[in-house]
Order: sequence, then C-alpha cells, then structure tokens
Amino acid sequence: MRTTLAVLTAALLCNVAAPQPASAATLRSVIHRVEARVEGEILAAHVREASREWKELPQAELACADQVLRERGQSVEGLARRGVSPSNPRLAELRKQCSGTALIANPADIDARLAPALRPIGTIAPSPTR
Repeated sequence: MRTTLAVLTAALLCNVAAPQPASAATLRSVIHRVEARVEGEILAAHVREASREWKELPQAELACADQVLRERGQSVEGLARRGVSPSNPRLAELRKQCSGTALIANPADIDARLAPALRPIGTIAPSPTR
C-alpha cells in the first residue's frame, strides 16, 4: 500500500511539475510580445538619442530650426519624439540654412528645397509640375 501511494504521489508530482508542451499559438504570442518590447526599447533609445542631439545644438540654430519647423506644422520636439535627430540626412538643408544664424525674420524665405525634408516620414513626394 505504501509503495502504491508513493508511486501515485511521484506520478502526480511529475505530472504537475513537468511543464505541458506549449501550443504554437502560445509560442507565437510570447515571441510577438518579446518583439514588441524590443522594438519599443529600440525606439525609446532612438528618441533619447535624438533628444540629446537636438539639445546639443547651439541655441540660435535650435531656435531657427524650431521656427522653420513650426511654420510647417512640425517642431524640433515632435521630430525628437519620433526619433529623428538633427543629423538625419533629410534635415541637411534645414541645418545648412540655420547653422550659425540667428532667428530668421521670415521663415517663408527659406528655400523651397526644404519642403521634401520636412514631409512626414513615409509620404511620397508630389510629382513635379511643368
């Protein structure tokens, strides 16, 4: 009787302690959660780095860039929140225009070549008209 009870107890413990095989759906769910967390951490790192880079710009250049961006419905803060740093090649013309300058009196005077750089990421440029 003791042996039977010991065997039953051991079998019960093995069944409870041994993990059941996970279904493919469960594994996919876990993988997706981990991927989302990693992607979130990567984006957060880009946002922190972009914010740091924007803050390191000279005050006059930062103010100029923000003024030009605000004229177009964007801002330095908005770009930083999306992880876009001032070293982004799409902002080269903006940086060139604002580098070493004081505030621009009329942001509309900025060369029209800036417009493509300030389009939201993922939008398609309009075809040129002739």
